Amino acid sequence: MAQVPYHHRNITRLKAEELLLNAKEDGSFLVRESESIEGAYTLCVLYQSRIFQYRILTGSDGKLSIQSEKGVQERKYADLAQLVDEYLHRGSNNGLACTLKYPVATEKIDDVDSDDEEEIGETPLRWSDTSNVNAGGDDDITRYFSERFGTLDLSKCDGAYVDSIRHYVEHDVKDDAHNVQMGSGQLTKFRQLLSKTAAEFNREMEIFCGRLEVLRDLFGSNIPVPGPSLDKTLDKGIVDHDKFVEKLGNMKTAVVNLEKRASARVRELVFPEDEYEDTSTSISAGTMRPTPLLTSVRKPSLPPSSFDVKLGKNQKITLTVDIQVGKLFAVKPSKDVLDESNTFPHEKILQLIKSTSNKCRVDVIIEGRKKDTYTFEDARSRENFCQLVQQMKNMHSASSDVDQISIFIGTWNMGDASPSWNLSPWFKCQGAGKTRDKTLSMIPHDIYAIGTQESALTEKEWINKVRRLLRDGLMIELHMVAVCTLWGLRLVVLTKQEHRNKISHVRHSTVKTGIANALGNKGAVGISFFFSGSFLCFVNCHLTSGSEKNNRRNQNYRDILKGLSLGQKDQTSFDLTNQFHHLFWFGDLNYRLEDEVQPILKKITEREYDALQKMDQLKNSQNAKESFVHFCEGEVTFPPSYRYLRGSKDQYDWKKVKKTGIRINVPSWCDRVLWKSYPQTYIVNTAYGSVEDVDTSDHKPVFSSFDIGVMTQFVPGLGGNTEDVKMVFDNVQVEMRTSVSHPRFQLAFHSACLEGTVTSKANMNYCTRNQRANYCCPVWEPKLIPELYTIFSDVDYLEDHHLLIAVKSVDGDESYGECVLSLKSMFSIAPQRFSCLLTHQGEETGKLWGSMHLTTGTSSKHTRKKSIRKSYELIYMDTDFQSTGDIDILDPEPEKIMKPKLVVSKAVSLPQGVTPNGKIATTDRSPRDDLGLKNAPWQSGSSRDIDSRPPLPPPLKIHAKTPPGVDVLNSIDVGGRPPADRHLPPPPPSPPGGTEMALPAGILPPLPSRKPDVSAGLEPEQYEVVPPATLKKSPDNPIECRPPMALPPSIPPRKGKPATSPVAPLTSKSGGSPVLSPQKPPLPSARKSPLPSAPTEEVEDVPPTLPRKLRASSSDDSGNLHNYEKLKKPLSISQWLLTLGLPQYIGTFVAQGWDNLEYMDGITEQDLLDMKITHPNHRTKILESLKNF
Repeated sequence: MAQVPYHHRNITRLKAEELLLNAKEDGSFLVRESESIEGAYTLCVLYQSRIFQYRILTGSDGKLSIQSEKGVQERKYADLAQLVDEYLHRGSNNGLACTLKYPVATEKIDDVDSDDEEEIGETPLRWSDTSNVNAGGDDDITRYFSERFGTLDLSKCDGAYVDSIRHYVEHDVKDDAHNVQMGSGQLTKFRQLLSKTAAEFNREMEIFCGRLEVLRDLFGSNIPVPGPSLDKTLDKGIVDHDKFVEKLGNMKTAVVNLEKRASARVRELVFPEDEYEDTSTSISAGTMRPTPLLTSVRKPSLPPSSFDVKLGKNQKITLTVDIQVGKLFAVKPSKDVLDESNTFPHEKILQLIKSTSNKCRVDVIIEGRKKDTYTFEDARSRENFCQLVQQMKNMHSASSDVDQISIFIGTWNMGDASPSWNLSPWFKCQGAGKTRDKTLSMIPHDIYAIGTQESALTEKEWINKVRRLLRDGLMIELHMVAVCTLWGLRLVVLTKQEHRNKISHVRHSTVKTGIANALGNKGAVGISFFFSGSFLCFVNCHLTSGSEKNNRRNQNYRDILKGLSLGQKDQTSFDLTNQFHHLFWFGDLNYRLEDEVQPILKKITEREYDALQKMDQLKNSQNAKESFVHFCEGEVTFPPSYRYLRGSKDQYDWKKVKKTGIRINVPSWCDRVLWKSYPQTYIVNTAYGSVEDVDTSDHKPVFSSFDIGVMTQFVPGLGGNTEDVKMVFDNVQVEMRTSVSHPRFQLAFHSACLEGTVTSKANMNYCTRNQRANYCCPVWEPKLIPELYTIFSDVDYLEDHHLLIAVKSVDGDESYGECVLSLKSMFSIAPQRFSCLLTHQGEETGKLWGSMHLTTGTSSKHTRKKSIRKSYELIYMDTDFQSTGDIDILDPEPEKIMKPKLVVSKAVSLPQGVTPNGKIATTDRSPRDDLGLKNAPWQSGSSRDIDSRPPLPPPLKIHAKTPPGVDVLNSIDVGGRPPADRHLPPPPPSPPGGTEMALPAGILPPLPSRKPDVSAGLEPEQYEVVPPATLKKSPDNPIECRPPMALPPSIPPRKGKPATSPVAPLTSKSGGSPVLSPQKPPLPSARKSPLPSAPTEEVEDVPPTLPRKLRASSSDDSGNLHNYEKLKKPLSISQWLLTLGLPQYIGTFVAQGWDNLEYMDGITEQDLLDMKITHPNHRTKILESLKNF
């Protein structure tokens, strides 16, 4: 099909709308490719600032037609040009929204690469040198090569060979040119010339083969060696070309295998205890997976790691982590004897709690001991200690199921040069920047993903080299998962042998983004696969070079996202960034620093990397949401990886003399490692740096390592619990960037825990109040969203799953945005709020929010079945610490919600997370803060802080006049930003004596009993609790104060306090009409218990009603809440304290080392006083309950 100017290839829907809106004229139009139907197009027309879209389909006969309603005859057209021309001539009688008038032409993109990479080898021919060749005939070709022949240095050639070359130039090259013209790819005459060239070398090769056989016999190997040639044409000085090339390949293979055999024999003699089996074989040139040389290799010896720390305030201690033995030693300088008091096996180490206030301090909780607080010399030492302890526990774990693995990511632009043989520091994450501990660097990773650009080696050569380096350096034989190559761009993925059976559904794909997206000198290669139940993807790319080509690089990114065929085939509605639990994107991204050379060099010398990052094009593009939206990157603490002088470790070669002039290439971080993960998944960046000692290229190799959590591939207890678990949506609202006229949308839900993709009904309403220009806000009521039933019912297994949601057009079935929702905090009786940002093909397209929850059948006890924690739950921050006991799923994770501003009085109990000054008390602190990730929270699905998210459209506005029969208190919905996805266990309850109280996450008092009309699109107000006396009735405020609300009948009144509390009105801060809210609202039905007030010393706190799962039988429920004797023994500290109605002390007990009920019988009142439990009635209640165990 001929190219027409209005046909835009490879542009997104948003880009097409942007081009039309910029055109401004009614009747402007363009044609883009359809995103939902392959081979189809979309005609986009601008009319009255709205976009009208019409689908163009390709029939079975190859002709085009515009899709029309049923009963309307479709007209057929040969191509786009014919179709558009006819509609242009029809004028206003074309059946479209308006007349087609102004075609929007495609933007001109400079496809020519800047070619600022190192030029190696022979200077390429100029176009002017070959112009005559392309235009002329045989005489022109002969003349061209004759001129080239006259410039050759022939001093190293004898006279006979010079005559052979002259004869080829003057006569034979014409025959080769004729063969090429006729479509043949072989140069017959040139091959004959090459055979004559190799005649003498072939004779020498025969001698070399004989000598090679002697060496083979010396080492006792059965490696095949090429035998003597029987080719009689050697006497005539002619060599068969094919046989010669085959012999070269066999010779190379024999030499490589002989070197391996010699190395193995020497190793066998040095380490005689190793079992050895000779499995070395000859590897053919087409083999993709080389056979391992050794089936058994020696394991590396891991030395102990020691840290000088302070125990408590001043006591000096030496902590030693012996990974090989599996023990932790805490020895005082004055005590050399090791005993049970200072030697702790790995299974006794229960928790590591890192302090947020002091980055050098960590609390270690060991079974049977109180917590020990250690202070390290620096934050890096503390981090190394935590990683060593975690690695020790993982290595010695008795569990056969893997829930945590480590991944190595490496990227290196090799500069078309032979690589250095000393690449061990690269694979061990040793060099500049954030590196691994030396002991940890000797432990192999579970997965190696190695990406290279401008590679000078063949695929087989590079794979063999990598495997040999890893075997020699880390003493491990790896299994190759896959390799993918595009010109000089290559990605190799390797894994440990024991993980072979955990890997499935391997796919690989390539995308070219060179000139006109047709050349593979730039582009991407990708590999995806399942590791157990987690879906992983690795993408290695080489983007357009040149500091002025930033927009072109951003376009490369979008083209790669659209072109890579990875992931699952049934998820066509979701782009690459929303299909994988973890997506790693790395390579020579070629983004540059935007500043002059000398200021950059000065900042590099002074290690002012933070200042340089502000000039980084990649960071700026991410901030502007132009590329790599929502991707994360580790903190950059190493020098720019480009452009070095070859052979130098630290000298930049920023000036390059080219034929077109002098080009300046400022030092830049061209080589990067980014990642994007599902929300509430475990991922920690443990290393990110470069290797300065490798100097064969103008780029330095860059490494990065990760610890990630993986899901099991087996459903626990499948078939045991047949009770249905369903997802119920209360409401969903979307704010979408689009100018399409009157679009109707539907929601598509996909998850591994669903039987298939489920689609909602089309939206009926829109939120139009305060709608932003070029945005559309569809709303779905509960009746439009079907209940989603899971295919299995194990709660713990379901919590690791995610729900993918796509907003799709009803008419065109195109996706307008996708997001991923974690199910981890959604098990609740009451709907839980959620909020997600929508993306499509690498662009942020809007946001989606609402409320939903997962529920089980009525007979379910709503308890977790999990008895063993995940291995990565060993380390927490003190603000995110959770006890090791069982968890009640009726207590979902606390979430950050914008609460109403409160004026604190003694009679008011504040919701969790709200301090007396009205500020949010929760923290965004996470372990990744200590790992140097400034822009990436532990919640890996987002690269932004919750406070930096754009405000959501307000859900409701409370009118002053209340319709008859409507309860004002139950009609109030507190507006605000939906909660952030949390990805770590919840923080402990409020400390005793504080003004905060625990409240189920996602529930705001009071909970509306009537579902509000979310389609109204009204604005929220901010409210403030004020004394009742300030509320006055006025014509503008017709609402009268309601009578004071009584406490629930199950709660007796406090001593010396009235049985009821006065009502505190809510008044709008902006001066609007006030509405009412009780000072002490009733507890939502999900908890079945009142909200406890802050403890005081004057009156006794009455414990709350027991949660449903802990209540006695109905015959015993007489209202006496102190009667706990008839309950069975609790299973954990948290369950026990919840039973007593003292949840505020859970964190106190565990932090002091009392984390196991088996050791609680020896606790005394003095121990409780030491834990700052000052309330005498609380101490009595705790001690009395222990007597019943």
